[in-house]
Amino acid sequence: RSIAKYVTDEGIDADMVLVYSNRSAASIAFKDDFDEMAKAARLRVVHCLGEAPNDWEGYRGRITRQVIEAEVPDHDERLFYLCGPPGMVDAMRALLLEMQIGPGSIVVERFAGY
Repeated sequence: RSIAKYVTDEGIDADMVLVYSNRSAASIAFKDDFDEMAKAARLRVVHCLGEAPNDWEGYRGRITRQVIEAEVPDHDERLFYLCGPPGMVDAMRALLLEMQIGPGSIVVERFAGY
């Protein structure tokens, strides 16, 4: 959130894609903030829900290679910031390395205590 907010507040011309995994729609932290930032900046938010309602039109389950390839077609040219619970961050890092994303293009931040 802080990176997207900084880019938005400073008017930096950066193309950002947030692939955001949550358990449910009700548990999406900062949803209103991201919706507002997406209007003002080059930010696109893609949600993946583990417990999606029947009428959910977005992705269901965890973030997968297919989600990244579909939503970030130039993924091999991107810098990835991963943050969240250590297990999720480690799994996403392993997935990106498997996709031939160089370790120098992956920044991790693990939030313990989940």
